[in-house]
Amino acid sequence: MRGWIPWRALLLALLLPGPCFRTAESLTLFEKCMPDLGCFRNGGNWFHLLYRPVSLLPDDRHLVNTTFLLFTRSNPAVQEYLQSDADHLLHHTVFQPKKPTKIIIHGFMDNILVGNWLFEMKDRLLDTMDCNVIVVDWRGGNVLPYSQATANGRVVGAEIAFLVKTMENVLGASQPSFHCIGHSLGAQICGYAGARLGNLGRISGLDPAGPLFYRMPPDVRLDPTDANFVDVIHSDASKPYFLIEGFGVNQMVGHVDFYPNNGNNQPGCQRYNFRKFVDEGGLIEGVRRLSSCDHIRSLDYYMESITRDMRCLPVAVSCPSWEEFEAGRCSRCGGKDSHCAVMGFYSDRMKTSAEGQRMGRKLYLKTNDGHPFCLHQYQVAVQMSKTPKRAVWDAFGQLYLNLKGKFHVRLGQRGKKSLTQTLYCANNSYALQSGEELFLRETDSCPDY
Repeated sequence: MRGWIPWRALLLALLLPGPCFRTAESLTLFEKCMPDLGCFRNGGNWFHLLYRPVSLLPDDRHLVNTTFLLFTRSNPAVQEYLQSDADHLLHHTVFQPKKPTKIIIHGFMDNILVGNWLFEMKDRLLDTMDCNVIVVDWRGGNVLPYSQATANGRVVGAEIAFLVKTMENVLGASQPSFHCIGHSLGAQICGYAGARLGNLGRISGLDPAGPLFYRMPPDVRLDPTDANFVDVIHSDASKPYFLIEGFGVNQMVGHVDFYPNNGNNQPGCQRYNFRKFVDEGGLIEGVRRLSSCDHIRSLDYYMESITRDMRCLPVAVSCPSWEEFEAGRCSRCGGKDSHCAVMGFYSDRMKTSAEGQRMGRKLYLKTNDGHPFCLHQYQVAVQMSKTPKRAVWDAFGQLYLNLKGKFHVRLGQRGKKSLTQTLYCANNSYALQSGEELFLRETDSCPDY
């Protein structure tokens, strides 16, 4: 949705503190300390003239008002307000320490009242596996300006780490059994929590926020050391100094970084789809997607992957660039599938090979423009001759492809593709593309062929 760049440029003002916001203290002090959470500074690594020119101290924890809503299969619809004190955890909680725990965190200007995805993801998780689900609501600290919300996210991360450590000490919970799933600023918050814990099992970063995080040191943003396994989906990736391009970060920040559709301009996110957005999710959801559809797509992809239905898995392939991926030069998964990974909930299937790596691989895939987003991706290689021969000027024809299986295959409106040559001198590589043009082999492109 790069057509919205002028509109997004107007949001630059949201980054800067104004007189109507409670930022005076943040601008004049260099450190703030809070009971149980420790101290926060806004200098050193937390400031950069280009990438983080506004570095504020967080608001007090009672203003941020981090709230934990606990759901299990014994209370799937009615939340328990979880508290991080020993008495509550010992006598007043349904939390089950022997079961895995999923922590879900929203981002900037999002909350449990407008973000239906939080409870939808909770329901999908509980339907898929027997676990604890903790929904984190920090609406008291994620409002304007954006620069203050980024600072407040540090408090939320500290609150999560304090809760997990208390559960570990009081209930015997295990840090590796915790999985933090965060969208936008929520992904960065997962990183803060993981950095404090030291042995967090997994972080799933859904289009981690880019502005004020891009090219910052690892302790300021999400990075692979924040958990035993960090998987990231980039759907609105950019290289911003502010909010000019996209809301997400472009750089690799996990063990596995997925870039569906090159990480931006997601299919189905065109402006003319506003009525469709409203019809599917209501007016509020329509407005949300009108301004940030690409950013929200990471949620759509991850949500769809939380399922017990394995008929379609969004397999991504490691590749040096999107251009090479589109050209069909990265299609092999290699031994033990070392060059492929499943995007979304089941991406931890390659966790063993990723652990211990500081940085992982950049993986690409294509998606559909609506539900279901998962596509089966194929590469068809046609060997025209067993031995190299000089081309004949009038050698032309058509190739028709028929696929049979128990899954849905979309081959275009007419159900066929015509053959067009894409690489003239590299292993007789060809691609199936849409259109009705005849295949014409041009000898002047490779005279020694």
